[in-house]
Amino acid sequence: MLALTWLASESKVLDEHVLKKLLDFSSEIHGVLDSRLRFLYVNKKIRFLGYTPKEVLGRSIGVILREDALRALEKALRNSTTGMLMHEVTLLSKDGTEQNGILNCVGFLSSSGKRSFLLTIRVKRNFSVHNLILDSIDSGVVVLTNDDRIIYANKYAKRFFGIKETMPVRELPSELRNIMYRAKNELKSEEFQLSTGHVLGVSSYPLLYKGQQKGWIVIFRDITETKRLREGIALLDKFSTLGVIASGLAHEIKNPLASMKLTIQNLEQLGDKKIQGALERLQRQIDRIDSLVRSFFSYVRPSPPNPGVYSVKSAVNEVITLVENFLKRQKIKFVNLIPSTVYVIVDFNQFQQILLNLILNAIDAMPNGGNLVIRAGETEQGCPQGLKRCVYITVEDTGVGIPQDKLDKIFLPFFSTKKGGIGLGLFIVYQLVNENKGRIEVESHVGAGTKFTIFLPSASAAMQEESKAKPSTQQAGDIDANLKREGNNDGN
Repeated sequence: MLALTWLASESKVLDEHVLKKLLDFSSEIHGVLDSRLRFLYVNKKIRFLGYTPKEVLGRSIGVILREDALRALEKALRNSTTGMLMHEVTLLSKDGTEQNGILNCVGFLSSSGKRSFLLTIRVKRNFSVHNLILDSIDSGVVVLTNDDRIIYANKYAKRFFGIKETMPVRELPSELRNIMYRAKNELKSEEFQLSTGHVLGVSSYPLLYKGQQKGWIVIFRDITETKRLREGIALLDKFSTLGVIASGLAHEIKNPLASMKLTIQNLEQLGDKKIQGALERLQRQIDRIDSLVRSFFSYVRPSPPNPGVYSVKSAVNEVITLVENFLKRQKIKFVNLIPSTVYVIVDFNQFQQILLNLILNAIDAMPNGGNLVIRAGETEQGCPQGLKRCVYITVEDTGVGIPQDKLDKIFLPFFSTKKGGIGLGLFIVYQLVNENKGRIEVESHVGAGTKFTIFLPSASAAMQEESKAKPSTQQAGDIDANLKREGNNDGN
């Protein structure tokens, strides 16, 4: 208050624009009233009550005070000999809601000799049990007025989305702004996909005050991981069902195949040379069917992985050597953006099978050439459940892309977007990634390409966790030796 008085007394020296800037930095409402308690000036913090400065200039302070508070203020000023007072008041927001505040008022004589008042109002925040509860939950709670102004935001909304109280909705980032506008018109719960890849679950309810609707309560939460887990569980349920079907199917097919093989062997003993060649061809086809059944059964229930610490760059380089001729033939440029310091804990053979399937898919998607880019690094985002830090590997092409309505089906068995495709490649990839305690996701746009991202346990993160739990130099040395041994075959 004294600082405000000093600024007012020095206003002849200070530039008026600078003075107003300083007042706008304050966290309180500052203003100047004439002798009839009309606003001559007010700073931007009047927005706490839903007004802009232009909306109150020239109007009585009664526009923001309840009637009894205005009468009490007028009486106190008449009875004050010093012209200074501090008074608890009930404030009225533009939408009619009430808030508690502390009003400071100092009388002074202007340069023209007229009596005026310097005003400071601090809006009191009621830290009730309700506020404490709202600030402790891991969901965002925002209260909007009917004129699209935010009058409350809990800690979650402020911390993760940068929402501020008194902020007009129009000042929010475009995605959040659109969500808030939708929330005003939709009373049902919805999910919103953000450009960052995160998914928000949003619900909205009318804000009622004294029987009238004064605005909206919007509740939202980042449900990205929940959605991923839900989709993963649903996919695993399908795979589990498929496993039961495959077991029964394999059994039912193998029995008649065994009978057919026995019949062929009996026919061969008859020694009829005319049918000998046909029987041999039939035998080969039966063996082929038997092999396919056993292979499919192993895909549905892959053998347990034998994990170790391996260089991502080394594994990718080995796989690329297998497909170099395909890359050259189709004029595909391979870009390796994998640091030599990235190591994963994985079954090496299964890891190479995962990479090979993804790379072959990328090659098939670029019949007229393009770019194949593989990246890798450490991350804390999108890691499988239970891992704070992991390794990500992205396999990205500039090919034909996958339609959005087919993206949620590409990991299902016997589903293929390629003409003549069997539809087991990505199914196998999903199974092997899951067996190695990882997860996989896909992004694609028709005509722009596809990006697969694999998340796998990080060797360096595991080593750090081990050193915290068991600070054994021998153990750290063993892991470090393993890393160096793999590094010698890094393919640089």
